[in-house]
Amino acid sequence: MRLPATLALPLLLLTGGAGCGSAGDSPPAAAAPPAAASTAPAPPSSPPTGVAPAPPDDAAGLPDLSADLEVDACADGPGNEGADSHFIGEFQIQGSTVTGTERWLLHANPKLLASKHWDAGPDCEVRWLMTGVTTAPRHCGTCDLGLDLTASADLTGSTCPEDLVKRESSFKVSYDVQRGSDGVAYVYFAGSGKLLGQGYHQTDGQTSRFNYVTRHQCKWF
Repeated sequence: MRLPATLALPLLLLTGGAGCGSAGDSPPAAAAPPAAASTAPAPPSSPPTGVAPAPPDDAAGLPDLSADLEVDACADGPGNEGADSHFIGEFQIQGSTVTGTERWLLHANPKLLASKHWDAGPDCEVRWLMTGVTTAPRHCGTCDLGLDLTASADLTGSTCPEDLVKRESSFKVSYDVQRGSDGVAYVYFAGSGKLLGQGYHQTDGQTSRFNYVTRHQCKWF
């Protein structure tokens, strides 16, 4: 099934939030390092994504950030057909090798669900398989980790309309990550220093893990 041009939108993550700069970023665009390093501001006093600032239980693994996401908040809007939108990333690091997944979770409002162009049901996701390497942080002076990543669409694991998945098939992106002693992780775009999301981190022997979730947004099609 082909989506109309207005439905097959490129990914846009955050339009605001704390960070080192004001330039916008989106996953399909590679994040270019700044001309000179600068220091990220301290993380916001209140978690911007609703993640509780408490360290996870190492034995239990990282918390599931897809639980209890805000939905049904996009019933009315300028585009009528819309969806609740979140991005979630989960990463594992061994040595300098990084693997993981990123997911774009959409919860369709009634008008989008009734559209003849939407065949994915009320909930769907676009999923990418992530590979890359660790680097030094590029923009964030308070971060302890940088990542250079390549994403490839997981056509089997994605459940959103086919055209939307294929449009967002692959991209490169770089992140800076701040891993606090309280177990909370902040993820920034390396190019602009803009806050992407917040989650948790933990280390188990030679393997470290972290995740993030973005703020809720409404996406209008």
